[in-house]
Amino acid sequence: MIRILVPAVVLLALMMAGCGKDDAKSFGRTDLNKDGKVIFEEGVIAYPDLTIEEFRFYDKDGGGALSGEEYEAFMASRASGTPQKAAVEKPAEPAAKPEPVAEPPAAPPAAPTAAPTAAMPPESPPAAPPAAPAPDAASPPATVTVQSVETPSTAASVSAAAPEKKPAGPSEVAYTVQRGDSLNKIARKFKVDVKAIMVRNKIDNPDKVAAGQVLDIPLHNAAAASDAAPATALTAFVETFFKRSGAAEPDELLTLYAEEVDFYKKGVVKKDFVREDKVRYFERWPKRTYTPSATPTVTPVPGTDRVRIDAPVRYQVKSGDKSASGEALFVFEVVTRDGAPRIVFEDSTVTAKP
Repeated sequence: MIRILVPAVVLLALMMAGCGKDDAKSFGRTDLNKDGKVIFEEGVIAYPDLTIEEFRFYDKDGGGALSGEEYEAFMASRASGTPQKAAVEKPAEPAAKPEPVAEPPAAPPAAPTAAPTAAMPPESPPAAPPAAPAPDAASPPATVTVQSVETPSTAASVSAAAPEKKPAGPSEVAYTVQRGDSLNKIARKFKVDVKAIMVRNKIDNPDKVAAGQVLDIPLHNAAAASDAAPATALTAFVETFFKRSGAAEPDELLTLYAEEVDFYKKGVVKKDFVREDKVRYFERWPKRTYTPSATPTVTPVPGTDRVRIDAPVRYQVKSGDKSASGEALFVFEVVTRDGAPRIVFEDSTVTAKP
């Protein structure tokens, strides 16, 4: 029994002698899974301040783990008190080398010089400027720049001319009726008259349109509308409107409206609705004065036969001791047929009060 205990005590003493503080960081202790190599995660357990850059420096074969020899070299460096951080900074030296490469871009300033010269051809079409880039044949970028500038200038000239030759638009478009649509809604969408849609599609009852039905929506050249109703005639039309708006009865005023009108926030309504609204307003304010404060602005509505009129006016209305006054902007859209403008849209906004 004594023979067995003596060797065991000796072995235990040897093991305890080798378990110093540094032995805890030895390769054998750090290699936790005993696979003969130390990975970064194992190294961090022994050296919490270990960085991946330092670890990679000792991983000479780039295998992602340190062999026994590599780990011993790492430990020796740490024991000397000079961790291989300086060595880690060496990769920064190659980063400094690109700086000399960054100096050649000093040559590109020549390119910017060529660029303004190349930019001159669009302003002065003569072929003389292209002759200047010829000496720069050694610098292809300049030649490419000249071509890239010339091409846009040609395209720009073509696109600039295109609007003059381009027609105002098609005379009609096909529209598929959607669920919830009505002729009034469709007419308002395309800013055309409901009757025009009914005539074009031979519709007798405006309430009978079905989802999926394809309608031909007639459009008109706005320029033609402008020709049919010159600005001077529409200015006179506006003056007539405001003069009749101050009359005792609205009958004469109502002759300026079409049978259907997109009327303020009420949407498209019949002329009778407009009559009732005007009657109520005339009764509320028996005395009304409207004075145009500037020349109306007349603008064709693209894709339609309508013309928009923006008419600023000063107004004053009275009812007994009550009165109101200020400035307002009336907006109309009119359609001229048989030489007579008719209001198909009306809205107004008070722009100033005293």
